[in-house]
Amino acid sequence: MSQAPGDTLRERRGSILQIRFLLCFSMFIGAFLVYAMRLNFSVAILAMTNSINATGDNITFISSDNCRPDKHIAQGGHSLSRKLRELQGDFHWDQNQQATVLYAFFLGYLITQIPGGYFAEVASATWVFGLGVGLTSLLTCLTHVTAYFNYYALVALRVCEGLSEGITFPAVFAFIARWSPANEQNSALNFVNAGTVVGTVVTLPVSAYLCTSPMGWSVSFYLFGLLGILWTVFWFCVAADGPERHPWISAEERKYIVESRSSKFKKARPPIPWRQILFSPAVLILGLAKLAASFNYYMMLIELPTYLNDMFAIDITANGWINGGMNLCIAITLLVTARIADKLIERKAFNKTRLRKFFIVCSQLLPSFCMVLLSRIGCDYDLVMVTLFVNYLFLGFAGGGDGGMAFDIAPRFAGAVTGVLNVMANVAGLLAPKLVGYLTEDNNTLTQWHLAFLYTGIFTMINSTLFLMFGTAEEQIWAQEERSEENCDAEGNSLYGRLRKGSDIVNQNS
Repeated sequence: MSQAPGDTLRERRGSILQIRFLLCFSMFIGAFLVYAMRLNFSVAILAMTNSINATGDNITFISSDNCRPDKHIAQGGHSLSRKLRELQGDFHWDQNQQATVLYAFFLGYLITQIPGGYFAEVASATWVFGLGVGLTSLLTCLTHVTAYFNYYALVALRVCEGLSEGITFPAVFAFIARWSPANEQNSALNFVNAGTVVGTVVTLPVSAYLCTSPMGWSVSFYLFGLLGILWTVFWFCVAADGPERHPWISAEERKYIVESRSSKFKKARPPIPWRQILFSPAVLILGLAKLAASFNYYMMLIELPTYLNDMFAIDITANGWINGGMNLCIAITLLVTARIADKLIERKAFNKTRLRKFFIVCSQLLPSFCMVLLSRIGCDYDLVMVTLFVNYLFLGFAGGGDGGMAFDIAPRFAGAVTGVLNVMANVAGLLAPKLVGYLTEDNNTLTQWHLAFLYTGIFTMINSTLFLMFGTAEEQIWAQEERSEENCDAEGNSLYGRLRKGSDIVNQNS
């Protein structure tokens, strides 16, 4: 990609100290915190729930047709690990009730994705992102009191947390589109996304440690909630909606960003072409690909602690370290593959669509095979761990694949497009815990978990294959600045029937 007029060698060498990197790091911390607050519940629920009385007099971890006893599993048909016995909580929730609490977050999370993208585009991405993190933090601090007050109040609280967090990530796209030069956008986005993964890496073992400490599970909610409130104050002190509005930015950096962004972002913000976005094959096919990746990821993120606990009697502390270590694989590969993809695109070494499809093969099809393999392994604990590691490793290849494709297909409307994509992707957050809850409610055995993994692998394989056939990474006509609103309407009417080409190319006579 050619250098922008204001892009001098001296500016590039000094760029590490510039404002856009401070803001990107601030968003990294914000993403870290919202994921910490989201995932904390997946670990804490193991300490909150009295699993002995929730489903009967005892839980059978080992049976002749499911798991054989070995060094990783408590010996005897009706034994629990000592650590887990000590952690029997006060809440007698069965498997379906636990699944409901976990997926309630995603009910709210889905609702505010598109509104979050809209307000980030037409109002203020800075305020949308900051308010999303701040409100989520306040609600997280109320978890302990609400849980003891009433089960349904806790479900409602989780829905509200989803509502507040749902506006954050569409705002990230809108913010980065205004603050990052075109050749830095994907790397900046995946750096922020790495914050979610690092949040997972840190939260799972830290929450596990806090749950087993004398302070109890409630302190983990207060810790991350208070940190989120402090971050919100800092964010509103340092952030602005663009380099044109920031009081501290140098004239050189402002000029460099404004002249090298992928869109001009005039003061008069254009109307968002919702019809074209909602019916664009490029957006819909990309949404299905994101749904496929998210289904695998959420199955691991939400349900893996329960799987390791119930099937292998892994105590809560070891469980947290295992899950955290697995997610570290994603963080590393996410950043590396994002940078590789950016460099290849900048040098025009490969067609952008083909490059994105290659990374999607690595980040979706290969993990889908891991899910199918996981459904066939049985109780070979070491092989299960290796398969999970490989699955997580390849999930991180999304950094070069679908992660930043909202910038590819619609840089001017990246926030709005991301809202639509996230609605589709985060349906997986509803489906994954409900699938596991349905399969294991009355029969929590390895066979039922194998079915959950098998269904996940098949679902992921089908949706990612659709993107390989029909997907595109080319900028869509309705997103281009030189097109008038009338042309966008005409092009939107001809989007149907163009699915095989996976783009919004229309006949000149339309």
